[in-house]
Amino acid sequence: LWQDIFRVMDDIKESVRVAAIKTAQSLSRVSIKMCDSGTGSKAGEAAVKAILPPLLEKGLTSTVTEVRAICLVTMMKVAKSAGPLLIPHLHTLIPALLEATGEMESAQLGYISTRLGTDADVQEKLDSARMAASKSSRTMECVNFVLQYVDTEVLTQLVPRLVDIIKGNPSIVTRAGAAHVVTTLTHQCPLDLQQFTGKLLSAFLSGLSDRNPAVRINFAGCIGHLMRTAKDSSREKLFTKLKTWYMERDDEASRAAVAFTFQAVSRHNPDVMKSFASFAMPIAFLAMHEEKNENNTEVLEVWEEVWGEGTPGSEGGVRLFLKEIMELLPVALSSSQWGVKAQAARALGTVSRKLGANISRETQASIIQLLLAGLEGRTWSGKETLLTALADIAPAAPE
Repeated sequence: LWQDIFRVMDDIKESVRVAAIKTAQSLSRVSIKMCDSGTGSKAGEAAVKAILPPLLEKGLTSTVTEVRAICLVTMMKVAKSAGPLLIPHLHTLIPALLEATGEMESAQLGYISTRLGTDADVQEKLDSARMAASKSSRTMECVNFVLQYVDTEVLTQLVPRLVDIIKGNPSIVTRAGAAHVVTTLTHQCPLDLQQFTGKLLSAFLSGLSDRNPAVRINFAGCIGHLMRTAKDSSREKLFTKLKTWYMERDDEASRAAVAFTFQAVSRHNPDVMKSFASFAMPIAFLAMHEEKNENNTEVLEVWEEVWGEGTPGSEGGVRLFLKEIMELLPVALSSSQWGVKAQAARALGTVSRKLGANISRETQASIIQLLLAGLEGRTWSGKETLLTALADIAPAAPE
């Protein structure tokens, strides 16, 4: 009956369309009443099983505005009246609502975002606004309501669908909606979510390489929340991978993704960041010494926040993580990337200045040896930073 009504709501005759709309409104009221959890479990379950498929498969995906509107109103009210009777259908209901959120967004916004792709900053602001606006849509309102009924049994079927959306859905609004669902579940049912966290982390981690900067930032934030339910082994793998990304990848997007992920973990799960500070703080210290320009100002501020939140202060942080910093900087100084080599030299200079007269002979000798070794060979852009670092260490402990 619903499918027949959807078809005639788009009839060429206005009188037919008006009659169809009135009929749909009446059928909507009947459907809502039939799905009420108070009518009896078996009757309610049968009604939900009969009504949901046409609403999800035909109504939400319709190109007719009136069809989508009546479908959404009915879905919202059915969800509230059916309550726990929806549990067997949540694994299809939630993904369908997420996909509908993206499909209902104006195509013009996606077109404008694509055209602005040459200006990453403007594109990121526009797409972030699109993601934020989608959270207040009626479809997401319905999603937020039904999430209270999610349990381990539902997650078994729901998580693979969420992973598919996170990895492959073309709509950034739909992908952001999936990230919002996962973030909510980390607070609502962390114990149930724990066994699925590894798969979700893997999906979000692959999204950190996305071309869209807003998607990278959004997924980094979700990873920060997922640290709450992740196993220690998964956390260690994540921090190890992010450290490798920063040291080995030469694109700014990947390094920025590492910065935003560390920031998210620090903000949402500071205890986890504290446990893995020996992984993150040396990277943050090195990253802060990237040469500042108009394109990396925001990222450098993020790194400074990560360092500031994870250490007792600039000098105290250098002292606390000196061993790990002195293990990382030689690797950076031998990098094939000139920018990373220059960062390492500036970082060595900062170590010398912060420790001052309290620098140990071993540390001083190690720094001097590294800098002198770096001066050998051909000239490269930024090599003068080695000489500046030598000038920094000279007055630290001249004896």
